[in-house]
Amino acid sequence: MIQLGFGVGIVCNIVMNITVMITAYMLGFSWNVLVRRWPEYRSHCRKPYPEIAYRALGRQCRLLVSICIDVTQFGIAVVYLLLSSKNIHDAIKSFTDKEISFCYVILIVAVCLTPVLFLKSPQDFWWAVVLAMFTTSAAVILILLGSSLDYGECSKVRHEPKFRITNYFLGLGTLLFSYGGHSAFPTIQHDMKKPSDFTKSSIMAFIILFFMYTPVCIIGYLTYGDSLRDSVINSLQVSWIQQAVNLLITVHCILTLTIVFNPLNQEVEELLKVPQGITIGTSNKNIYSNIFDFRI
Repeated sequence: MIQLGFGVGIVCNIVMNITVMITAYMLGFSWNVLVRRWPEYRSHCRKPYPEIAYRALGRQCRLLVSICIDVTQFGIAVVYLLLSSKNIHDAIKSFTDKEISFCYVILIVAVCLTPVLFLKSPQDFWWAVVLAMFTTSAAVILILLGSSLDYGECSKVRHEPKFRITNYFLGLGTLLFSYGGHSAFPTIQHDMKKPSDFTKSSIMAFIILFFMYTPVCIIGYLTYGDSLRDSVINSLQVSWIQQAVNLLITVHCILTLTIVFNPLNQEVEELLKVPQGITIGTSNKNIYSNIFDFRI
């Protein structure tokens, strides 16, 4: 919001929300069509998104979609790993006044996360999705509370940021990342008890997301102005609120990592012809560990 400006930011937020809601609905509808017409997709499918592309436009499109998904999921995983490690590093420094190398924190977080990556598909870690939702909701409430408490003092010295075209693209990129996740949607839908209901749940999810993002953007902009930088968390003046939000967002990022890793892991399984029945075998452990090590 601070990079786009208040008016442009609100408009972009609305347009982006509607766009991703429609595309998520279309993805869900497309997978429902595949399940109805081709019985083989009613059992476990490791690459639902590329299979949609295959049935629509052929083998070359399936390969192209697979590459795009792999690159996207890899990049998202790197961002979440770095963000989680940074928050933990900052919390350790804040509470103990000790300096621990950021590189070591990344390694520790990676080691702790590795066992969870051995799970087969989202149906095996549904609890992570639910817990991530609650941590995000709690973080949003605390950010709104902290920003409201800061408004009286901080708003007196806030300044309107100068509009720059480069900031516009940075802000738009942030919105795109915030509303991203489509790469994992077909995988999640395929593991639902009633995949046909994904279209309904996707609409509800993005409506809720809009009402979570928008108040944070507005009150953060009105309270802190151009003093906002990469995150509103660092602008919160009440220490315990800042640290609590930091912790909640860290937990959210760690839990989300298990979700964004999974489509890429299943893609590699399919490439190496790993049998469907193997869930946490030695071969899978080696595959997942090597993928994660490469990301680090």
